[in-house]
Amino acid sequence: MAEAVTVIATSRLVLRPLSADDFDAVFAIMSDPVVVSCSGYPKPDKARSRDALMVGRASWQRWGVGSVGVWRSDALIGEIELIYNTLDEFQIGWVLHPDHWGLGYMREACHALLFHAFNHARLALMTAYTFDHNRRSVRLLQALGFGAVCSRMLDGAASTRYELRADELI
Repeated sequence: MAEAVTVIATSRLVLRPLSADDFDAVFAIMSDPVVVSCSGYPKPDKARSRDALMVGRASWQRWGVGSVGVWRSDALIGEIELIYNTLDEFQIGWVLHPDHWGLGYMREACHALLFHAFNHARLALMTAYTFDHNRRSVRLLQALGFGAVCSRMLDGAASTRYELRADELI
């Protein structure tokens, strides 16, 4: 029997779980030098990234929500990673190809996935972590309704934990 795949559509985008066939395209976005420099994280490791793709996909079977690729027309332009992390909480993060920055795509995609997580998978809380110098991600978190909870130094840079409860999604 074929595995059911959840597809979420917005007015401009399609979100669906990534398959193994999508890996090279999403890894190219994650490895883009502009993306790496803005994120604050080191260049991704291919094996760990492949494992993360499979964890995000498996989350759909276990929790009813998980990581997705973000498509504009037929082009994969980004990924939203939504996982159950080692702190026993759901966590969201994203990567978008720089050619698509500033157009509202990631806000639209995150909002749609969070709406699904809260209303269909019945999650109560979502967390996110970002380096404070990643102003684009900080602004996106705030635009979605996330609130800063605490900060700490991580690898010499300030990092903040954000939380969003189901009734706070903007």
